[in-house]
Amino acid sequence: MKKPAPKLLIDIGHPAQVHCFKNIYWDLCKEGFEIKVTIKDKEITKTLLDEYEIPYETLSKKKQSRFLKILELPLIMLRYARLMLAFKPDVVLCRLSIHSVWMGRLFGAYIIALADTEHTKKLDFLTSRYVHLKLTGTSYTRELGANHYKFPSILELLYLHPKRFTFDVTKINTEYLNKKIAIIRFVSWGAHHDIGESGISDKHKLDLVQELNKKYTVLISAETELSTELEAYRIEIPVGSIHHYMKYSSLYIGEGASMASEAVCLGTPAYYINTLQVGYIEEQARYGLVKSYRNSNLFMTEIREDLENNLNWYDSEQYKNYISRQIDCTTLLTWTIQNVPISEASMHKAINSI
Repeated sequence: MKKPAPKLLIDIGHPAQVHCFKNIYWDLCKEGFEIKVTIKDKEITKTLLDEYEIPYETLSKKKQSRFLKILELPLIMLRYARLMLAFKPDVVLCRLSIHSVWMGRLFGAYIIALADTEHTKKLDFLTSRYVHLKLTGTSYTRELGANHYKFPSILELLYLHPKRFTFDVTKINTEYLNKKIAIIRFVSWGAHHDIGESGISDKHKLDLVQELNKKYTVLISAETELSTELEAYRIEIPVGSIHHYMKYSSLYIGEGASMASEAVCLGTPAYYINTLQVGYIEEQARYGLVKSYRNSNLFMTEIREDLENNLNWYDSEQYKNYISRQIDCTTLLTWTIQNVPISEASMHKAINSI
């Protein structure tokens, strides 16, 4: 009798997670896995999945109010429970989301969760204890209890590791070829971990663009509305092309940690401006690959100096050193999903051998 195909349920709560999980999805489909993807319809999540031709089921629409997000949680749990009952996954892969962890555990799935953001302590308290296997990069500074393993890499390298990402110059619009590009990223500040945090002030946003215009072609990526002056710089490209633009660009400046880290992984000098500090940015800063600021005034003072000095703080040899120390974590994740349940000895052996 033929053994049934193993079933994997991937839960995506943010567009960046599409990138994190896409190679795992494709690799395990080739290995015969039956896979379902669930999403929260947030920003460009659907657009990305459609572009990658990955089918999905929508659990919820984006809510602006945090109160409405909490109010909707029971409905999301119910929808997820129905899907669990119908699909009966062997493994759930997620980012410590409440519905996937609680319902996954309730219906007997093996739960593998990734984390890279230390400040989500309250959410982690509600979920991490129920996860069978917790995986983070070595730069992650918190401990998540039993079955928490750290690997020498970061989640952005699930899709930007040299073994996974190949720059394609044809993705770049011809109008930008042979130009020095600077990419700026503004976030919406609507996530639960953004409460009380801040980045580049509104005044400094315009000042920054005016400074960069002296040497660069400025492209802005933004989760929110822009002023009339800044809207003219908004980048209009297929969403799946952004990493090719980041690789091609000469400079990245932004309020989001993930995109700053992506720039680092692609060898582009990066600036991160946010009062919220995360372990992987701090590690990359120690390599001299990103400058991190909690103060918008200090950032503006130093960026002006750095532009005058042609970013001479950046060391490409340090980038090569950094990348050489990072494993292809997609290989680790696909092996892990294929071999659950996994003993502590086997997990350590896998991390050290990839």
